[in-house]
Amino acid sequence: MSINEVILSASGACKLIDSLHSYCFSSRQNKSQVCCLREQVEKKNGELKSLRQRVSRSDSQVRKLQEKLDELRRVSVPYPSSLLSPSREPPKMNPVVEPLSWMLGTWLSDPPGAGTYPTLQPFQYLEEVHISHVGQPMLNFSFNSFHPDTRKPMHRECGFIRLKPGSSG
Repeated sequence: MSINEVILSASGACKLIDSLHSYCFSSRQNKSQVCCLREQVEKKNGELKSLRQRVSRSDSQVRKLQEKLDELRRVSVPYPSSLLSPSREPPKMNPVVEPLSWMLGTWLSDPPGAGTYPTLQPFQYLEEVHISHVGQPMLNFSFNSFHPDTRKPMHRECGFIRLKPGSSG
């Protein structure tokens, strides 16, 4: 059940309970009608309590996810482009590396790769590659591999791509 469904259901239950309370305690009702309605009110109160517990659990899950997201933001290493102030234009690409401009961006392997190593069981991994520039005659790269199911980091490399003088063109 989504949080919106819980809220709508709880809101409807509250309105029903209010109308039942009004009905129950008006002086025109006989005793058997009042008892029957009281049972319905108690049932709806139980449903409302259950809904409140679901909302509380959902709120708790949202808080935990927010804490994890905040933690990931604290430990993530920002890329050079994210260090620039928003009002500043990105640097002009150096003409030496313009032939490689198609490589700029973030790339994700799909499907996962298969890895082997003599001392390890065969494994799968996803790899994310980020290629950027800061206006110098080189491109910056970072390769991050992680487990395809758990997203646990497995390997990282970073460095620069330089063109050999006279090799482009």
